Amino acid sequence: MPLRTENDEIITNYAPHWYWERIANQKAPTDAEYDTYLSNFSAFLKQAQAPTVHLTLLVPGAVQISAMQRERFAQLLDAESHGVLKGVAVVAPTVILRGGVMVFNWVVKKDPQPRVFATPQDALAWLNTLLPRDAAGELRASLQKADLLESRRLQRSPVPG
Repeated sequence: MPLRTENDEIITNYAPHWYWERIANQKAPTDAEYDTYLSNFSAFLKQAQAPTVHLTLLVPGAVQISAMQRERFAQLLDAESHGVLKGVAVVAPTVILRGGVMVFNWVVKKDPQPRVFATPQDALAWLNTLLPRDAAGELRASLQKADLLESRRLQRSPVPG
């Protein structure tokens, strides 16, 4: 079952080989909110099984994190991914969001650098090449259950779940 914030701005789901999140925040997260996010992602990395992938689905209008928050996330990846995290995919359906992700790539200095995709299907096709077949099937099923495989579903309405 996806984990939700009170206002459905960030929804996450994970299993030993994958972690996905749908981000639709209309205001930048506070440092305290971002600390909680980093803590949750760190806990996931500690229990993850190699190979692991991370998928972020950005909703048009989602507010980007600050430069300091991008740096903190990059530091977390450096310190804690320990070769477990093999791929990071970001679905950014607009040119503005894709540009924001490219800025993030300037901060992340080690692999895996996030790869940017315009559609969930393209991101999933790439991630599937990095995962065992059963884990790839579980990831697809989780995204289908949350109704996130169709680009038109990346909107502000809550995800069923």
